[in-house]
Amino acid sequence: MKQTITRVIAVLGFIVIAGAGLHKIYDVLRWKDTTGNYLSSIEQLYNTDANLIDLVFTGSSHCYNGIYPELLWEEQGIAAFDLAVSAQDRTSTYYQLKELLKTQHPQVVVVDIFGICFEQHLVESNIYRNYLSMKTSLNSAMHVLAYAEPEKQQDLLARWPIIHTRYRELKEYDFVPFEPSTIGRGSQLTWNIYAVEENNGVNRCETVQPLNEKNQEWIQNMVALSEEEDFELFFLLIPWHREDEKQTIINGFKEYIKEKNITLLDLTELEGELDFCSETDWTDPEHLNAWGAQKLTRYLGEYITAKHEFPDRRGDGKYSQWDEASERYHQLEMLNQLSCTTDMKEYISILTEIPRVTCILSLEGTYADSSTGIYTYASEFQMDYQDYLLGGKWLYQDGHLTKICENVPGSEFIRDLSELDTLKVCYHENFSGDNILIDGTPYGNTWDGLQIILYDNIEKKVILVKEVH
Repeated sequence: MKQTITRVIAVLGFIVIAGAGLHKIYDVLRWKDTTGNYLSSIEQLYNTDANLIDLVFTGSSHCYNGIYPELLWEEQGIAAFDLAVSAQDRTSTYYQLKELLKTQHPQVVVVDIFGICFEQHLVESNIYRNYLSMKTSLNSAMHVLAYAEPEKQQDLLARWPIIHTRYRELKEYDFVPFEPSTIGRGSQLTWNIYAVEENNGVNRCETVQPLNEKNQEWIQNMVALSEEEDFELFFLLIPWHREDEKQTIINGFKEYIKEKNITLLDLTELEGELDFCSETDWTDPEHLNAWGAQKLTRYLGEYITAKHEFPDRRGDGKYSQWDEASERYHQLEMLNQLSCTTDMKEYISILTEIPRVTCILSLEGTYADSSTGIYTYASEFQMDYQDYLLGGKWLYQDGHLTKICENVPGSEFIRDLSELDTLKVCYHENFSGDNILIDGTPYGNTWDGLQIILYDNIEKKVILVKEVH
């Protein structure tokens, strides 16, 4: 009897240990992005406490590129969220929204209708972004079964047959959290510019393709969900360059909902109000950039608040993620300003104001004799002139300058910049890149002058190295 109990305990112990090990391995290998580069609106949702989101936008990349909850938060105090995934299909819209409704009770849900324009994903990674990103549950299983062909369902349900090959592409964010997927509110922030044709996103095709049964059923299901969960639902067409074939489907959508008391806001019909600039407001023919998103988001904010009153959540500590997301927005906005600035003094002035970054400053050599007046730039960091003449290494963070290393042989400073990177600063008499090491990579001066290294505390990486001679 004792032997039997011992064996049972051993087997149970093995199962527990093996299960824990497999869970850990799965956590490393699992699919982690819904937009690319580890950014995930689903992870952001799971990292949001219950009953905080008041307004939801759900849809495709047109949604996360074109609608910035950060602006609605800053300007109106609305706790909005983009539940948006690359090429989100209509099935994913429904089941991902159901996932959100497990913990959130929004007043209004705005649904991008891009998903009605196709039946199956053409890009395999977008299948994974839509079907492997949710936690395993009955909802995620129903999601797969409603979309995938029978021969593909098993792999998507089990997940392991798909993700086990990811060991070839593992990076640091497979092992530590990617902070933008914690603090972000679903948008993808970009200031890249792509000049498009005038009236990009407007299609004049008037041919109507009757809406197929699957799209009709999807609309009915979305309406039923809104009634069951008590939120206001309306549909949205975000401008994007589309072929006539897709426009005929959209025309069929409009015909179908005409007498069903369902609202569709077609933003492509609002050229005058939105005033998109073909030279500045797009990141490619399919997607708006930050300048275009500002126009679209502000219009939507005015449109929605004219019909619905939302509480102003600003100042409530429970909504700190919206504050952090807003700070991230301004960080990236100011980094874009840096890339467009040629005046060095203006450059340094912007640099000293960027939130959530650490500046590492280094002065070596005969920089004090420089005809460019390097101290003019160093003083923007509140550096004392006598200290400037002595040279050395400094950290500048949150408006505070701290000297960390003298230009004296043997001087050394070591500090963790994040869980990923360690900063090691020392001094050798001869110029050496090894005077500054970040996670073992040399960044030290190899010339006379001021070096500025900018470290992003959110993405945990070096994002800029500037030489001032």
